[in-house]
Amino acid sequence: MKTILYILLFNISAVAFAQNPALLDREWFLNEIVINGETYLRTPNVDGSAHFLENDISVGHPMCTGAAGGTITYTGTDIFEIFDTVILLDFGCNPDATTFMNKHYEFYGIDFIPHNPFEYLIEANGAEQKLTVTNVNGDYVIYGSQPILAVESFNESAVFVYPNPAKDKLHLSTTNPTENLKVKIFNIEGKLLSNLKLENQTVIDVSNLTSGMYFLNIEDENGNTTIKKFLKE
Repeated sequence: MKTILYILLFNISAVAFAQNPALLDREWFLNEIVINGETYLRTPNVDGSAHFLENDISVGHPMCTGAAGGTITYTGTDIFEIFDTVILLDFGCNPDATTFMNKHYEFYGIDFIPHNPFEYLIEANGAEQKLTVTNVNGDYVIYGSQPILAVESFNESAVFVYPNPAKDKLHLSTTNPTENLKVKIFNIEGKLLSNLKLENQTVIDVSNLTSGMYFLNIEDENGNTTIKKFLKE
């Protein structure tokens, strides 16, 4: 009987600690959140990260004075569940970051009901690693192992955006000619508004946007990206 008990305890322990070691004890930098089909992207002043340990998960945002987290249990090499979630010392955030931060918390169900179980996948992405976590609802978040600014390789001076502020049309000018550009427009809260492909075209219609600040995520045909800020009148 004792032998059987020892075997059962060993098996339970093995399952509980079967997580991918590449996941643990490192900061994962948040790139993208997709909830209910809505995409929220990191911007230069709105970002976040997650830290996975053997028994805990913490989620933070550098523009906030607090953090959130919970206990974590690994039930397989690519599956985990979280419990006892709580928002810790959350005294407020930069107003621009509030929506993005809340969506990050909402994905995990922090301070509400956790969306267990979660599946995760770690993949090579050039010089860094990419972590995708998917919850039981099919929502997902994407992290990178390096800070975003460290991998943005599109030379800042290579792209010009004008006029700024813009009224109806926004023009792009590049010092390195390219026929194809992928442009994503997102608001100051990080919510994706438009996903465009510009082929032999450098003019973007922004007449449907309300007045305020926006960001362009511009990717050239070689995969190099940069982020530009503009004002809509």
